[in-house]
Amino acid sequence: MAVKETSAVKVSPVMQQYAAARAQYPNAIIMCRMGDFYEMLGDDAVLAAEALQITLTRRRSAREGDEGIPMCGVPYHAAEGYIGKLLQSGFKVALVEQMETPEEAKKARGSSAIVRRDVVRLYTPGTLTEEAYLGTNAAQYLVAVANDKGGREGAVSWLDMSTGDVGVRVVTDATVGSVLAALPIGEIVAGETVPDAWMTGVPRRLVSVEKGLFAQTTAEAAVKRAYGVSDVSGLGLPNAAGLLAVGALIGYAELTQVGKLPTLRMPNVVSGRSRMQIDPSTRKNLELTESLGGRRADSLLGVLDRCVTGAGARLMARWVAEPLMDVNEITRRQDAVASLQNSRQRMQVRELLKQTGDVARCVSRLLLGRGGPRDLGVLRGTGSVIPEIQNALQGCEGLLKAQSEGLSGLEELTALLERGLAEEPLPALVRDGGFIATGYDRDLDSYRVLVTDGNRLLQELEERESASGVPLKLRYNQVWGYYLEITKQHESKVPSHWLHRQTTTSTHRYSTPELMSLERELGSAGAKAQKREEELLAELVEAVKKAIYALLSASEALATLDALASLADVAARHLWTRPVVDDSRAFHIEAGMHPVVATKVAEFVPNSCELTDGQMWLLTGPNMAGKSTFLRQNALLCILAQMGSFVPAKAAHIGVADAVFSRIGAADDLAAGQSTFMVEMVETAQILNRATTRSVVILDELGRGTATYDGLAIAWACVEDVVSRIGCRTLFATHYHELTALEAQLDNVSCWQVAVREWKGEIVFLHEVKRGAAAGSYGVQVAKLAGVPKQVVSRADSLLDGFLKVARNKGVVRVDELSLFSAPVAAPVVTIRTDVEDRLKELDVDGLSAREALEELYKLRGMVH
Repeated sequence: MAVKETSAVKVSPVMQQYAAARAQYPNAIIMCRMGDFYEMLGDDAVLAAEALQITLTRRRSAREGDEGIPMCGVPYHAAEGYIGKLLQSGFKVALVEQMETPEEAKKARGSSAIVRRDVVRLYTPGTLTEEAYLGTNAAQYLVAVANDKGGREGAVSWLDMSTGDVGVRVVTDATVGSVLAALPIGEIVAGETVPDAWMTGVPRRLVSVEKGLFAQTTAEAAVKRAYGVSDVSGLGLPNAAGLLAVGALIGYAELTQVGKLPTLRMPNVVSGRSRMQIDPSTRKNLELTESLGGRRADSLLGVLDRCVTGAGARLMARWVAEPLMDVNEITRRQDAVASLQNSRQRMQVRELLKQTGDVARCVSRLLLGRGGPRDLGVLRGTGSVIPEIQNALQGCEGLLKAQSEGLSGLEELTALLERGLAEEPLPALVRDGGFIATGYDRDLDSYRVLVTDGNRLLQELEERESASGVPLKLRYNQVWGYYLEITKQHESKVPSHWLHRQTTTSTHRYSTPELMSLERELGSAGAKAQKREEELLAELVEAVKKAIYALLSASEALATLDALASLADVAARHLWTRPVVDDSRAFHIEAGMHPVVATKVAEFVPNSCELTDGQMWLLTGPNMAGKSTFLRQNALLCILAQMGSFVPAKAAHIGVADAVFSRIGAADDLAAGQSTFMVEMVETAQILNRATTRSVVILDELGRGTATYDGLAIAWACVEDVVSRIGCRTLFATHYHELTALEAQLDNVSCWQVAVREWKGEIVFLHEVKRGAAAGSYGVQVAKLAGVPKQVVSRADSLLDGFLKVARNKGVVRVDELSLFSAPVAAPVVTIRTDVEDRLKELDVDGLSAREALEELYKLRGMVH
């Protein structure tokens, strides 16, 4: 959200600093450190006070006029929470810090000097590293989108600032939506030439257009800086747009971090042929990461994520979002899951993983200067448990062996941290001190002795001086500090090394060189101890930086082990089966179940499905009988199989799908000005234009958003096109029973129904999919089950009987008589009795009420009987 510039006729030095920050970051709220508060001024203050629900006041001075300017502020120690609220409200936040103390400013530039202030960070949704803003299990990417000179091909790049992960992928008009939908987007920067259509489905508040960052020379320079290379060709970026996207990503990150960056991993170039394509609508309909009601627990991810680490949970979300297409990769995951089904080994690995921490995020914070002792403690604790994890994986092969090997290389760093860090619990903040172990550094130990044992040292000095035979007391006041006090009668016994300080009416006060030295040391020991600990922390962070690649490798290995163990735990807990996955076009499911619903209900009726080699199942049956569940179930089984997961089925054989498409349900898209039917048709068009012979498609109730025969015609034509032209594996649920005639006309179409049983005027849903077409839709019975009032159900039943009689008249055209291979068919000639036709012509249809229309319908029925 843009923030207006503050204007004032007379500007104070502080306001000049504020205006400079405003000019540098015109689209952010400026939070400026003023002593113990962060203050916001002008229009920033008005916006922030409303968002944060804090008091808005005015800052007045002689220079700024009588009225002053709006102002609000928050305590510096509570700034993190307030920044989070501003981010949630859609603002970016530029943090301005005091770069020196008032004393330092006066010493350097005179008594009238103003404290120097600079922007130290720009907080934006895509560049966060703190757990307080991100959450342990969630990632939030900075994404850049570029296209090549306005062409139809481009690239999407992403950066997880909290871990240093960088990825890039080539996109086209057809694939960009699916690629963006798979990413946990916190913020998007887009080039000027990127088509608006590419951003469809992405909230506009997340998108900003950055002109200069996407310039060829600017982007290339940013990549060279970040990776320390003189030639970018060695990075393997996929195309020219890929370079622009990665470069803009890095440039924007540098802008927000004021030049600082975590160590970035080499860009992971993801091939479009290596990941299944799932468009945004399908992700939503299949409830991959959250249910339609917004609940994570009721999604596929909610069932699969039994991870015990945050990094594992984030990786699991990526696996759900991007199923694999490489059979070898899928098989490696399956082998690992199968190996971890051994309950003892799985439990041992999971218990050990619980003792590890979020290595990549800790490293990122430390290298950005935002880390603390606890981040180092996490690295120490993780490093100490790694040998036990490797021991638990002894004898494993394939992917598990690779992860064990990826955990190597941290022995030296772990040993250093074990020597250097104090015992847990470590303080959260550096300024709290006490995080370096006793005995690690001699100077620090001496300072600590002074701080903690100061009274003992003073007492020992007092005892030594008393040994001279002079009765004395060691005292302290703010004027003289520490001193030795004796009565006047003992003045003659004073040792020669005592220094006279003061005489009172009854006493003499003295100091000694040793006492003065000890006093100086005691006065500065605390500050020296803090400074030395900060120096030692910097040394430990430097050691972390040197071990960065081993740390990132270990982080990735731990996350992979956690995700694999989670899949194994789910498979063992629910008795799931290992599917056969290959490069065929098979789709054979024996006694399959919905992976989410089956875990939520006491009993679930399993059903089989056979779509091998482009078969289409035409599914009929009443609403509430389970058609949609069956459709979603089979699409999810395909996704599970290509994730490398086991599946809830007695047996499964699935050939790799390049995409899963769904058209299930619809709602008005009022913001885009689209009706339910338009949304339905847009989704259908995307499927027909993008599905291939290797895709899996599920279509539910296509055509219901328009008039009956319009919808039937569209559904009929879509079935023909999918079967005859595309030839993909398809489930097509419909309420148009006329479509069942296609079974006799198209070789790859077969009719199936969700079985129901009528019992004493009631219907019982059996939730069983069996061969054949449903006898009816049972809509009135479903209305009764739903609790529609009896009188309405009774009336509907009688009306239905009348409508069916009318439909059986010879004037009704049977759509199933149309031939697939016939020439375009003209509108059917409907034979209607002349008196009925005359009456219809007389009717003012638009002027009839619902009741009048029903009455006319009964009159017409009487005329044809």
